[in-house]
Amino acid sequence: MIQSPSPNRSTARVEQSSEATSFIQPIGCLLAADMETGKISYASRNCPDLLGVELDLILGAKLGDLIGTTIWHGARNAAGLPGFEKRRIELEGICIGGCDLAASVSQSGTLFIIELEPQSTLSTFSFREQDFIFTKLTACDDLDTLFSTTTRLARHLTGFDRVMIERFDRNGMSEVISEAKTGSDEPMMGQRNLYWNRKRDGGIPASLLQPSLVSDVDAAPVAIVAAEQNAPSLDLPHVLLKSPPPDHLAQMKDMGSKASLTLPIIVGSTPWGTLSFHHKTAKTPSTQVRQTLAHALLPFFTVKLEQLRDRESLAVCKKLSGLQMTLHRQMGQKRDLNQAISLIGPEIRDALEVDGFALVADSASYSFGMVPSQNAIDVLAGRAKTSGDKIQQIDLLEDALVSSATSAEATVSALVVAEDAPYFLILFRYVKAGSSAHYRQMEEKESETREALRTRGPAPAWTPCDFERAEHLRPFLMIQS
Repeated sequence: MIQSPSPNRSTARVEQSSEATSFIQPIGCLLAADMETGKISYASRNCPDLLGVELDLILGAKLGDLIGTTIWHGARNAAGLPGFEKRRIELEGICIGGCDLAASVSQSGTLFIIELEPQSTLSTFSFREQDFIFTKLTACDDLDTLFSTTTRLARHLTGFDRVMIERFDRNGMSEVISEAKTGSDEPMMGQRNLYWNRKRDGGIPASLLQPSLVSDVDAAPVAIVAAEQNAPSLDLPHVLLKSPPPDHLAQMKDMGSKASLTLPIIVGSTPWGTLSFHHKTAKTPSTQVRQTLAHALLPFFTVKLEQLRDRESLAVCKKLSGLQMTLHRQMGQKRDLNQAISLIGPEIRDALEVDGFALVADSASYSFGMVPSQNAIDVLAGRAKTSGDKIQQIDLLEDALVSSATSAEATVSALVVAEDAPYFLILFRYVKAGSSAHYRQMEEKESETREALRTRGPAPAWTPCDFERAEHLRPFLMIQS
């Protein structure tokens, strides 16, 4: 191991290096080493606190010489794994100066990024927890129970004040579909989140596809120092300890959150949502707790989610097929389309969990349930005909298709299913506007957020499941009056 230099020599060396604009949180330290040679070219200023070696001797040293060959060999082995360049991989922990350190590696260009932080000793209790999680989630027999059980388990495991499951829509926004919280906290169920870095053209922000951690919004960030003068800022695409941007911290403060943890939920290869944790005071979940979440709770949850979602989709498809046959029989009995739809409308509405729908066939339209004006339906059909998309989501508030009196109380979102023009099926959902105090606070603070709320509103999300179910409604479009 490397020995510490004299104080004078250390100070002179560090002053010659350039301090990059990258920062991490003070709960751990960071090293960046060349993937071929192992030479350390960047290090966080707090490395001496954990490693017991002055920064002067860390910069320019070999990674294996500094902290032993275990981490170096682990990083080299991780680099050979498929997709290593897109993820963060946990390594075998090390002990330095009697302190157990958890280690992880990720890639930034031609550099290994090594994160080190104190960890508690792994106990057998964590394995009992994993068995308990598996038993509880396996017993869930529907999606609502799965969601509520998962948030309760996650809050029990971590001790955070609030745990939420958020589900993405196709526009890159998310809706809170389950939460477990302290009794005094304001509920956020049904709230749609506008993330600080949400893409303007829709899509899911890259930050939500990686785990993120904020231990204390008020903690002073730790600078990363470069070995060479005029070195570029160090990019940290997959680093958990990286210091979050000011906008992210401001959003947390708006929520009354001082600490947070966000874990992505990936179903298959598709981003589905997030499991997010918030706490009113500074809090750092241990590496053991995070491993239990990442390697037990989330995998078990994802498998069960896929099972239940497939089962419910199959049930809905069977029901829609039966309704299609019923509609054909009604038409065969010389009933007009309007009469036939009125008979099976309640079942279609309940199966798709919508407030209303309209079927446009040629120049005529037939509707059931809560629908906007005929003018709005005509505009939606015209837009679908122009776009050529088979299925598209349109928020009616965007073009003031709903009267101002109605839009002040509720926003309306439509899912338009097209086959060959002029046949369209349009599904509608309504939700009360301005139901969340958090939205009102954000609307007052952020001009961009105000614009997003004006154009989109907190309309309910159309999920990938809704799009799949809409596909099964195509046969309805071939029925003519």
